[in-house]
Amino acid sequence: VPRASIVNGPEIFVHHGSLINLTCVVIHGTDLPVYIYWYHHNKVVEYEGRGDVTVTTHTTGNTVSTLVVENAGSRDSGKYSCKPSNGQEDAITLHVLQGEHSAPMQTNAAYHSQPTFILWQLISIILFLSIYTQWCSFYSSYEETILPKSKDPTDIYSSKQETANLYCIIHSISDSQSLNASVKFRKKDYRMR
Repeated sequence: VPRASIVNGPEIFVHHGSLINLTCVVIHGTDLPVYIYWYHHNKVVEYEGRGDVTVTTHTTGNTVSTLVVENAGSRDSGKYSCKPSNGQEDAITLHVLQGEHSAPMQTNAAYHSQPTFILWQLISIILFLSIYTQWCSFYSSYEETILPKSKDPTDIYSSKQETANLYCIIHSISDSQSLNASVKFRKKDYRMR
């Protein structure tokens, strides 16, 4: 059964005179909705013959219907619902603010912030793996001690002792096609002379 969800609900605030832009995403079950109805105060929104109201509907994957009302006024406040012809509806409450109010405003920031956050996480992971891979390549190409060897016989670290060896092992796991990187440390005996 198709299920509707209005973006940025359950309450939306707009200024008097501004543009109202309501977006309804219908997630299909096994049935594609024939059409989508928009309701205002439980009455079908009449957009034919009204120049300031438009409804557009697109189906690519899920069905997305957008209700746009120009020049918001007090008559546009109230409950709006989006209902697929053969599915479950969703409803929001729209508040048209008169004058200056400090209430939250309608914004698509919440709608766009999630993809942006995911994009930044993905970029961070790719950058980390790139730096990590180069670091591992550098240290696995040759062995060297982490602390400098000392020729001073009073130094607690003998020149004959290695302080630590670092090995990076990077291998891919074919069934998940992901990169698994691990660092293994092998510490040698630290003795004072």
